[in-house]
Amino acid sequence: MCKPKFIVIFCIIALLMFLIPGQVLAETEIVFLEESIMQVPQEVLEEIYISESISIQQFHEQIEWQIFALVNQERQSLGKPALQMDSVLRDISRSHSKDYGDNNLEALYPDDDPRLGHYSPNTGWPIDRIASRGYTFGVHYTAYAENYYSNSGFSDPGAVAFNGWMNSEGHRNNIRDVNNHGFNYTGIGVYRASNGGYYFTQKFVTAPSPLSNVITPPTAPPPTTAPAIPTLLSPANGSSVTGSGTESRITFQWNASSGADRYQMRLRAVGATTWQTSPSIFDTHTIANNFPNDGRQYDWAVRAGNNSGQWSNWSSTWRFTNGSGATPSPPPEPQPVYPANGSTISGTSITFNWQPSPGATYYIINVWRPDIHMKFCFEEVHSGTSHTCTYFPNDGTVFEWSVAAGNAH
Repeated sequence: MCKPKFIVIFCIIALLMFLIPGQVLAETEIVFLEESIMQVPQEVLEEIYISESISIQQFHEQIEWQIFALVNQERQSLGKPALQMDSVLRDISRSHSKDYGDNNLEALYPDDDPRLGHYSPNTGWPIDRIASRGYTFGVHYTAYAENYYSNSGFSDPGAVAFNGWMNSEGHRNNIRDVNNHGFNYTGIGVYRASNGGYYFTQKFVTAPSPLSNVITPPTAPPPTTAPAIPTLLSPANGSSVTGSGTESRITFQWNASSGADRYQMRLRAVGATTWQTSPSIFDTHTIANNFPNDGRQYDWAVRAGNNSGQWSNWSSTWRFTNGSGATPSPPPEPQPVYPANGSTISGTSITFNWQPSPGATYYIINVWRPDIHMKFCFEEVHSGTSHTCTYFPNDGTVFEWSVAAGNAH
């Protein structure tokens, strides 16, 4: 992945909402971020989180086949033969993406370091990872290449990764095989880490003899009609529901619809004009977190979809009351202290400080890396008005940071 270098400048963004660059939220809008964090339109800090109930591996596999199709479309437009997907190469790529995502390996190498994205202290170089799975250079394959990318905050991360590769000469050359290596097999691995970032690895090899682990995209006959409208189950219409646990969770459930393989849920506070709509949910339930439990009312509805892109109408809208009591006032936004706006800081470990906010029982610090659209350090702080973030590359990269205050309400 090619990433530009910048002078280290910390830009203070004292916002109560954490926004993806390029997206602007009005106070009454609700936007689903890539991490599926729902922004509540009231003047409160709480964020409602709706999980994607799809098997995460199934979701990753969908993106892998999406990139596979895009790569072959590009190759065939140039008269190149289509690649075949090899399950061993796919597993190697999946493991490498997971290694980079879980262990924050991008922080180890500066942007111009050839190890970035391709070397791991845990698995070595691409040729080492391929050899570890029994494929021998000169026997099973005679040429190889690897593309790597990461991103966060996009509704279609697979397309963004492919476009990123196509906008980088070296990655684009691998896809197009401009040096005529005769690439005929590939393996694509996608992984979403706990920080919300997506990590992508694609292997290319030239196999002189057919490989025995070829896999093909899943296929299904396209439905001819939209699925039936789902019926809601809980929270019941007119009910009062209090969020449970320390995360103040509410589970939403509905009946399965004939012909459906996915659903979307929408939610809004009573009085808001804009619905917040979830990504596709591959189950008949999902969970929302961090409800304020203060007597506010919410409307919700569900619709059913299929793999041909057909959607039912929305279900009837049900309304529930979340907890009881008057709406509390949120604590005032805290004032950042250090690092100052526009400052240049050296070091791989940096301590952030801010002024206390009256009435706050915790703070959320968000350190954002805008060049790759990724949260770098996102923590909830329950003690004090400072927090130390680590693994800064100390190489001139620009970071932005903000802090928000919350309370028990």
